[in-house]
Amino acid sequence: MTDALVQLRYSDDGGENYSNWRDMAAGATGDFIRPLIANRLGQTRHRIWEFRDTSGYAMDILSASIKAESA
Repeated sequence: MTDALVQLRYSDDGGENYSNWRDMAAGATGDFIRPLIANRLGQTRHRIWEFRDTSGYAMDILSASIKAESA
């Protein structure tokens, strides 16, 4: 069985234009606590995030957090 994918994209202009979708492996069915990590997302202010699940099964995102580091 292949892993489900959660895809992420973002907009820096209020939702007019979005980045390309980024795939993150969400694990197999029953893999309940799996962190999804996306690195190298650049810098911004007032970013809009959009997620989608491609598995075809019900999935809930329980929380999200951002770890910001200065260059």
